[in-house]
Amino acid sequence: VSHGCIVFTVDHTDGSCIGYKDFSKDPEEFVPYASHSEQTELSQTQYHEKQLKTRMKDVEYLLKFIKEEFKEEPWDIDFDNLVALGHSFGATSAMEMCKTFPDAFKYC
Repeated sequence: VSHGCIVFTVDHTDGSCIGYKDFSKDPEEFVPYASHSEQTELSQTQYHEKQLKTRMKDVEYLLKFIKEEFKEEPWDIDFDNLVALGHSFGATSAMEMCKTFPDAFKYC
């Protein structure tokens, strides 16, 4: 950040984070963490494939939000230099972001 970067993080709505607020509900609803075994009868592989699809929807929303809300001064974001980063399954998600949104992420 000290080098002029802006960091955006995503609280994924796939149940893998500590919890998130679902603002699509009225009233808004807090959704707590749930383990794989608590959420589904899917195999681990099928579950992770489903997670990636959900995460890409989350990222698609974030990209749209950033482009709409941060397009003017003082932000002046260079949308040609977005970077996707992650650790562990977050790294898998970052690679999927580059595959799903190749025009948005040139660096992974």
